[in-house]
Amino acid sequence: MASDYWQHAVDIAQILSAIGTCGAVVAALYIAQSPPRQHMKGYVGLRLVIQQGMELPYPEYLNFCVTNTEEVISYSGPETGSLVVGQK
Repeated sequence: MASDYWQHAVDIAQILSAIGTCGAVVAALYIAQSPPRQHMKGYVGLRLVIQQGMELPYPEYLNFCVTNTEEVISYSGPETGSLVVGQK
Protein backbone atom coordinates (compact mmCIF):
# COMPACT_ATOMS: atom_id res chain seq x y z
CA MET A 1 0.00 0.00 0.00
CA ALA A 2 2.82 2.41 0.84
CA SER A 3 4.56 1.74 -2.47
CA ASP A 4 1.36 2.65 -4.38
CA TYR A 5 1.20 5.93 -2.48
CA TRP A 6 4.77 6.84 -3.41
CA GLN A 7 4.26 5.74 -7.00
CA HIS A 8 1.29 8.14 -7.31
CA ALA A 9 3.33 10.91 -5.67
CA VAL A 10 6.13 10.37 -8.20
CA ASP A 11 3.66 10.37 -11.09
CA ILE A 12 2.09 13.63 -9.93
CA ALA A 13 5.56 15.20 -9.49
CA GLN A 14 6.52 14.21 -13.04
CA ILE A 15 3.29 15.66 -14.45
CA LEU A 16 3.82 18.95 -12.59
CA SER A 17 7.44 19.04 -13.77
CA ALA A 18 6.31 18.58 -17.40
CA ILE A 19 3.73 21.38 -17.03
CA GLY A 20 6.41 23.65 -15.54
CA THR A 21 8.78 22.88 -18.39
CA CYS A 22 6.09 23.72 -20.97
CA GLY A 23 5.38 26.96 -19.14
CA ALA A 24 9.07 27.88 -19.17
CA VAL A 25 9.25 27.22 -22.93
CA VAL A 26 6.18 29.37 -23.59
CA ALA A 27 7.59 32.20 -21.44
CA ALA A 28 10.98 32.01 -23.21
CA LEU A 29 9.36 32.13 -26.64
CA TYR A 30 7.21 35.11 -25.59
CA ILE A 31 10.26 37.02 -24.34
CA ALA A 32 12.21 36.16 -27.51
CA GLN A 33 9.40 37.46 -29.75
CA SER A 34 8.71 40.68 -27.83
CA PRO A 35 10.33 43.87 -29.16
CA PRO A 36 13.43 45.03 -27.32
CA ARG A 37 12.94 47.66 -24.64
CA GLN A 38 14.61 50.98 -25.12
CA HIS A 39 16.23 52.49 -22.10
CA MET A 40 16.24 56.26 -22.28
CA LYS A 41 17.41 59.04 -20.09
CA GLY A 42 17.18 62.72 -20.77
CA TYR A 43 17.24 66.24 -19.50
CA VAL A 44 15.48 69.47 -20.40
CA GLY A 45 16.70 73.00 -19.79
CA LEU A 46 15.74 76.57 -20.57
CA ARG A 47 18.73 78.50 -21.90
CA LEU A 48 18.96 82.27 -21.66
CA VAL A 49 21.32 83.74 -24.28
CA ILE A 50 23.06 86.93 -23.19
CA GLN A 51 25.51 88.70 -25.49
CA GLN A 52 27.22 92.01 -25.21
CA GLY A 53 25.01 94.83 -26.47
CA MET A 54 21.74 92.86 -26.36
CA GLU A 55 18.61 94.56 -25.09
CA LEU A 56 16.05 93.10 -22.70
CA PRO A 57 14.26 90.73 -22.97
CA TYR A 58 16.99 88.21 -23.72
CA PRO A 59 16.06 85.34 -26.07
CA GLU A 60 15.19 82.03 -24.40
CA TYR A 61 15.81 78.63 -25.96
CA LEU A 62 14.36 75.31 -24.91
CA ASN A 63 17.06 72.65 -24.97
CA PHE A 64 16.55 68.94 -24.38
CA CYS A 65 18.65 65.85 -24.86
CA VAL A 66 17.38 62.26 -24.94
CA THR A 67 19.89 59.43 -24.76
CA ASN A 68 18.85 56.08 -26.17
CA THR A 69 20.87 52.89 -25.89
CA GLU A 70 22.10 53.43 -29.47
CA GLU A 71 21.67 57.11 -30.37
CA VAL A 72 21.92 60.57 -28.88
CA ILE A 73 19.32 63.08 -30.08
CA SER A 74 19.81 66.73 -29.21
CA TYR A 75 17.56 69.65 -30.14
CA SER A 76 17.92 73.34 -29.36
CA GLY A 77 14.90 75.61 -29.74
CA PRO A 78 12.78 76.43 -32.79
CA GLU A 79 14.83 79.53 -33.58
CA THR A 80 18.00 77.61 -34.33
CA GLY A 81 16.33 74.64 -35.95
CA SER A 82 19.27 72.41 -35.11
CA LEU A 83 18.72 68.71 -34.66
CA VAL A 84 21.73 66.48 -34.08
CA VAL A 85 21.50 62.70 -34.23
CA GLY A 86 24.61 60.64 -33.68
CA GLN A 87 25.99 57.43 -32.32
CA LYS A 88 26.55 57.17 -28.59
